[in-house]
Amino acid sequence: MYLSSSDNQFKFLFPKIMFPDELINKYKPYIERVPGVLVQEPVDIFNYAIQSLSVPQLQYDPVTQIDHPGNTRQYRAHTRDTELYERTITITCQTLTGFVNYFMAIDLFNYYYDFSNKETHLPCSFDINITDSESHIVSTLHFEDILFTSISGLEFNFSSNTVDFKTFEMTFAYNRFEIILNYK
Repeated sequence: MYLSSSDNQFKFLFPKIMFPDELINKYKPYIERVPGVLVQEPVDIFNYAIQSLSVPQLQYDPVTQIDHPGNTRQYRAHTRDTELYERTITITCQTLTGFVNYFMAIDLFNYYYDFSNKETHLPCSFDINITDSESHIVSTLHFEDILFTSISGLEFNFSSNTVDFKTFEMTFAYNRFEIILNYK
């Protein structure tokens, strides 16, 4: 019997190669102050804070045509299936102490958006591994030619004195997408 899928049966980690040496060196003093061995590199802070991600939807607008008696009919659009994807991935992260991961995201965005940077896309691909109830990888969503396109804002509020869970979103656009089935 197949049970319904759970929302938490996926694994995604930002690749280490995504972080240029200049940002690694910039945040090294902060990372050295973090107690324990959980965080060794800036990518570890990013991966630790991941809360959720959303993958692209498939959608097209049907072609509408009015026939002779005035009835409206809809037809499938003549668009390649690869053009039906939204081509964005949105990753939601929890803000960490001092909003350090939010400021790292801004630095990373600025690095890849800088026109003096010769890299037009991130130097890595993203893989989202979908797992079964025993943590075996069932399929992989593989994204290539990725652009870092946006970071959501943060709201600071003096009128609220409650401790709350703040998050921010990072949006990435991609050019190629593949579903890899890992059944064996």
